[in-house]
Amino acid sequence: MSKKWVEQLIEEVYPSMLFYGLSLTKSHYEAEELVQEALYRFLLIYDQLEENNYKGWLFRVMRNYYFDNQRKAKRKKAALTDLARLPTKSMEDTLHQFIQSKEREQLYYAIDTLKEPYKEVLISYYFLEMSIKAIAEMTHMTPANIKVLLYRGRKQLKEVLTNEELS
Repeated sequence: MSKKWVEQLIEEVYPSMLFYGLSLTKSHYEAEELVQEALYRFLLIYDQLEENNYKGWLFRVMRNYYFDNQRKAKRKKAALTDLARLPTKSMEDTLHQFIQSKEREQLYYAIDTLKEPYKEVLISYYFLEMSIKAIAEMTHMTPANIKVLLYRGRKQLKEVLTNEELS
């Protein structure tokens, strides 16, 4: 089959394919996508097709592609609906459960007022019970830097807690 023949077939069938796509999808964009997909698949294998009814083959490909996409969308929607039904705990409940005691809770909220490098290091060290070496690897810093941040963070934390007691 010649390239010219394929071009003539596409020009002849394109309007009716677009109409069929619109009747399935009710969307010009999605109809164009169906037509493009069917023509793409046709161009990949047209010389291997044994049937002479190329037009019928193209419409069948469009139909199958459309229904495959509908099934995928339905499964995706069902999965998202299932995820939405999962029980969720609020962040406060999770924190409270993790912290477990009033003193640790006060300490956590005091640490939370500190600036980022101190907060991260103190929470990792005291609440997550990570070693200095593990924190250094996680933050891409040296253990010496982590020790300095721990020292300065404790100092700032002491000031925060002292100010809270005075208030």
